[in-house]
This record gives sequence, structure tokens and C-alpha cells, in this order.
Amino acid sequence: MLSLALLTASALCSTASAKSWGPQIGVYWPSYSAASDPVNTLDFTKLTHADWFVAVPQRHSYDLSFPAPANPSTMKTMTTNAKKQKASVSLTIGGWTGSQYFSSLVSNSTGRAAFSKSIYKTIKKYKLNGIEIDWEYPNGAGIGCNVVSAKDTQNFILFVKQLRKTVGPSYRLSAAVNLFGLYDTDGTTYTKDLSVLAANLDFISLMNYDVYGPWTATSGPNGPLASTCATDEGAGASAIDGVARWVSYGFKKSQIVLGAPAYGYVYATAKGGLVSTRTVSGSSSKLYQKVIAAAPQGSASDDKPGKDICGNQQGYGAVWNYDALITTGKLSKDGTTGLGDYERYWDSCSSTPFLYNTKTGYLYTYDDAQSIKIKAAWAKKQGLAGMIFFDASGDYKSQLVNAARAGFLGSSASQAKSRKLRAQAHKKASKKLSI
Repeated sequence: MLSLALLTASALCSTASAKSWGPQIGVYWPSYSAASDPVNTLDFTKLTHADWFVAVPQRHSYDLSFPAPANPSTMKTMTTNAKKQKASVSLTIGGWTGSQYFSSLVSNSTGRAAFSKSIYKTIKKYKLNGIEIDWEYPNGAGIGCNVVSAKDTQNFILFVKQLRKTVGPSYRLSAAVNLFGLYDTDGTTYTKDLSVLAANLDFISLMNYDVYGPWTATSGPNGPLASTCATDEGAGASAIDGVARWVSYGFKKSQIVLGAPAYGYVYATAKGGLVSTRTVSGSSSKLYQKVIAAAPQGSASDDKPGKDICGNQQGYGAVWNYDALITTGKLSKDGTTGLGDYERYWDSCSSTPFLYNTKTGYLYTYDDAQSIKIKAAWAKKQGLAGMIFFDASGDYKSQLVNAARAGFLGSSASQAKSRKLRAQAHKKASKKLSI
């Protein structure tokens, strides 16, 4: 078995793409929502990157599957539209429900090579600019029925190294990662040295969302900037915490793209008013309310009760897209004011807003233009690569993307510089691909 020390030594002959991709303002486009959110609605005049979400590894084949109703032909439409604005498009592979078979597919060198070749064949077929591996999670249960091995993290690193070797330096290679890291062989602690992974990736997309949800005992922020007032269930889970960890593992800040949600969750809490205040080190919050009933139904695209891919019965997902909060009359069209029985609150601990209905006791967490601009400005100050939203279907009239651009790109001069960098990167990539 290769040790991580040996992996580190062998990394000297493998490096990530040498070119600059410029500032990253991106979205995941959910292919399964094409009927309600067609690919042509993506506005690449405001985006530098988009991920086609999602292709799924198969159990007995190295070929990727595209579960219905996804249509892989929409990748060509996306790349055509992106190319006109010098933006890039990646294929995301895996996801929460699509990570069952990563472990077995990359468990040996033969599998890693075959899987890499299959992925390369796919991105060439659809003329994509890159790949994102979204394995949730190596040596972790994930959805609950994933194949798992104590060697997953080492094999993941070897797989990414092989994938980089297969596709070469001209493609954008990234990985979607959680806020804590990759499990070591014991399945409980995190691998401290991921420098080999960093050497072979252009970016990591830091999934700063789903910190609290229908699985937690209290309501809480979905994508907090800081975890100042967090309960034990959300301790150490925030943008600030996550970035610090991944830098300590060997990634440059300029490799980190901060993920942000275009959705939130609804919780059933007590009626009649916010009953508890959480105070930590002088900071206080009313966001952390006790959940008193099963998760309520979310907006139109929410998961309905039924069995998941593991065969386990699930309730409502309780997901509310940001745009649905506006179109159903809970928020004003500019997202700044609660309407009717819905009052908007601002949580200074996490730098996120929330809505509360005193008659129903329903509490809604989400991100809006204010919270996104704060996170984007912080990301810029820290020297991060940019921001990416999950997902494109949740924004309302580009409010969230516009806020990210304002916070990260700033002035019109900075935005012009961003477009210039994108054009230069695109030109270099075209030359390399034509050789």
C-alpha cells in the first residue's frame, strides 16, 4: 500500500494546470431540472464558469450514466453558449445520490486508468473544458449505501493524479469537498496532508451549505460565513473554518472556490415568537430554535416523501429555493423585506438572513444578496478563487450572482480585468487543444 509520504514524493512529477482560469463566478446547472430551468437561461455574460450537474458512476461499467430526465446533449448547448463569453464548462461527476460506486471503481490502478479514460472520452465528446469530482464521501457513509473502503482517500488521490495524467494540463480539474476534509484510514479523523491532491487539481469547490437542515435538532444557518454561535451540530462548520482547514491540508487559497447555496430550509418551530436566544462569547442569535415537528414541505422542486436510492424511507426535503421565497410572496422582490406574516431577521453570528412566521412557527433559512455580497467580499479579501452556487435554478433574476460579482469583482474596472483574463486563458487553452 502506498503511504501518503510516498504519494507526496511522487507528486513532483504531476502538477495541476499551469494556466490561469481567472476569477471564478460560477453555478451548478441541474440537468434534471431542464424542463423548468432550460440550459439557455444561463447568463454567461455574468458567469465565468458553470458545472453541468450531474453524471453518475455505474456499478459494473466505467462509463458514466445520465439518469433521466437529464439529457447529455444539453452539454453541447451549454459549451456553445459559454464559449461565446469566454466562460468554461465542467462536467460534475457523483453528487450525494451518485457516489455509491466511486470506491470500487478506483480501488486499483487498472480501474483508475479505465475510469479516467472513460471520463476523458466523455468530455471530449461534448467539448467540455473540465471535470469536477464530487465524491460524497471517501471512506464516509454519505447517503448510507455507498461502497466504502479504508483506502478510499489514498485511492481518491491516486485517481485524481491518474485523471490529470490522462486529460493533461489544459483541462480544468476540480473536486467538490466538504468543510472538514477527507477521512483517514480510521474513518473518524481527517488526512492532514493533501498536498498531492492539491498538486493535481486546479480548484476545490468548498461546499459551504447543508450545515443545518431537517436532520438537526434546531434550526440553523445553511451556509454560514462564521460558526460563532453554532450548536454542537454545526460547530466548526462555516466558510471561515472550512477555508482554514483546507489551507492547512496543503491547498493555496487561490485554489479554493467558495460554494454558496441558492436555497435554504424550512423548520417547524414554536408558534407565537422566537423563544430562545443563543449567546456565545458575547454574540447572540435567535436563529437556533428547537425543532418541534417533522420537516414541512419545501418549495415546488422539493423532494417528496418516499424511498431513497438506498431503500430507506425519507420525508420531505424541506428545501426552499431563494426564488420561491419571492414568487410565493414571503419575501419582497428585492429580497430585503418579509411580507404578510413573514418577518425577516438578520443573524449577525452567521451573516445570514432568516424568515419567521409567528402564526405557523415556520422558520426559513436562506442566503440573499446581502449575505452573498458579504461572503464574496470576504472571499476576495482572503485571496480565494471565487464563488460557485448550488444551484442555478434557485436564483431570482440573478440577484445572488450579481451580489457575488459585486462583492468579489468589485468595480467595473475589476470586471473588465476579469473578462480580459478569461479571454487570455481561453486563447491559451484553444492553442493547446489544437496542438
